[in-house]
Amino acid sequence: PVTDAILPAGSYLFEIAAAGMRSARVHVLGAPGTSHRLEPKLYPDAAVGEAFVHIPAGPYLAGGDETALNSEPRTARTLPDFFMARFPVTCAEYCAFLNDLAADSPHLARQHVPRTKPEGGALWEQRADGRYALPSRDADGNPVHPAAPVMGVSFYDAEMYAAHLAKKTGERLRLPTEDEWEKAARGADGRFFPWGNGFDPSFCKMALSRPGRPQPEPVGSFPVDESPYVMRDAAGGIREWTDSFFDAGQETRTLRGGAWYFNPHYCRLAFRHGY
Repeated sequence: PVTDAILPAGSYLFEIAAAGMRSARVHVLGAPGTSHRLEPKLYPDAAVGEAFVHIPAGPYLAGGDETALNSEPRTARTLPDFFMARFPVTCAEYCAFLNDLAADSPHLARQHVPRTKPEGGALWEQRADGRYALPSRDADGNPVHPAAPVMGVSFYDAEMYAAHLAKKTGERLRLPTEDEWEKAARGADGRFFPWGNGFDPSFCKMALSRPGRPQPEPVGSFPVDESPYVMRDAAGGIREWTDSFFDAGQETRTLRGGAWYFNPHYCRLAFRHGY
């Protein structure tokens, strides 16, 4: 137990645990002369699930990175409890989703196949029996690994995937808002990357991570790319859809996160892009 602790100003990560419950990581930015009362809810492991991490309710700093394209101004925001998938959706998981759809509606499954452009150019193979299988290589000649993040999917594909998985598991699942994504990735203190403010290309999956031509890799390949809440692959890997609109006319949705082919500027967590 910690009661009335007086600490120097700074960024703190508290881990709060109780028997039979998933421990909660509470990230706090303590400014000089401020006080914080930590009262996180704890949930049983079964309620959180192995694939998800708990983001406790509370404040966090959003935006505020002049180097990041389309960063919003720095603002303090507060969110309630939510749970975020620890890793991006993999090719194998998305292929299982397609085959579930194909069993009932081959036409519907074809509408959600990963592709090079909205109106066509399917990237994945449909076998003679109507089921889908991962190709050995993608359109650029890169090997396709079952554990790599799925690419070539639209916002509507991602939304359908979440809805289908919710129906299949009985859980309440949806795409995150960009506020939820940003807090899960950055923690409370407005850091520029999941690990802090300094950048090293070996810390996440981006264009300069390995010698030679960049190519996708399995999720979780870069352990340093982990947020204070243990969400992974936010600075690198693949850009991720959110449920938030990017523009005032509500014609584009916001993408967040870095990708395997990006330069360092686009790995910054305040980077936002509409598509």
